[in-house]
Amino acid sequence: MERASGCSLKEFIRQKYHNELGILGAVQLAQQLLKIIKNINSQGIVYGNLKPEHIMIEWNIQNSSIEQAQLTLINFSQAYTISDKIDPTNYLSKQCWYEPPHANTKGFQCSSIVDASGVCAILFWLITKIDPQHDNGKLPHHQNDARDEIERKINREVKTLSEYYL
Repeated sequence: MERASGCSLKEFIRQKYHNELGILGAVQLAQQLLKIIKNINSQGIVYGNLKPEHIMIEWNIQNSSIEQAQLTLINFSQAYTISDKIDPTNYLSKQCWYEPPHANTKGFQCSSIVDASGVCAILFWLITKIDPQHDNGKLPHHQNDARDEIERKINREVKTLSEYYL
């Protein structure tokens, strides 16, 4: 099997952006990822294991904006069909990068919600560089470090925009 071209999203962010991607770039990459996930889900498949190491990115930084980057998902080892009856307690315990907060809710069924939560987790990670883990019962975006980082980035981008337009 041929390896997807480019490098992992994690490696790309570290090498090209020195762990500092702006909010607009993060949203643009998340939009592309969401399109890929929607396409996979429309085929009756849940990818089930989104994480930066499973997203390959190929992009020529000199010739185009980040929204022109080519994303490819690799490692479908935890993918399943939507019609499969998956026990979330057994399935999600294997998912090591992000577990959706609703996964422990009574009656939760593994579905495309897992992938949608994964896209949100990737966006959170792109903006904050914090792995989206639940800490002491707090959701990732309710944790102080994450809120501080999001606020810092928003303030920096607002300042940049105001300087540009003034």
